[in-house]
Amino acid sequence: MQYVPAGSFRGDLMYANDSKAMIWIIDIDPATGLAIDAGTGLPTLGTTNPSQTRFATDFTHAWNLEFDVHSHDLFVSDYADSKTISQIGGFPGRRVVVTQ
Repeated sequence: MQYVPAGSFRGDLMYANDSKAMIWIIDIDPATGLAIDAGTGLPTLGTTNPSQTRFATDFTHAWNLEFDVHSHDLFVSDYADSKTISQIGGFPGRRVVVTQ
């Protein structure tokens, strides 16, 4: 899980869901810092039903997320292939695969 410190989703959380090959954003209420419950639309401590938005898809095994504060790019590594890093820049992002 990665806190988004800047950009369009500032203050929200991102996480990779490997089983669905997607990256999601959990909506966080800026006033309270709590996740917003999808059912009530209210910030709720310990919600099991957070409001979330699909951010990116088509990852093989999305594993680690790192957010660059300066460029607002998101970097996603693939645990099945440690030489593959996806860079998502701008919102909505573009996907660039860098192989070393």
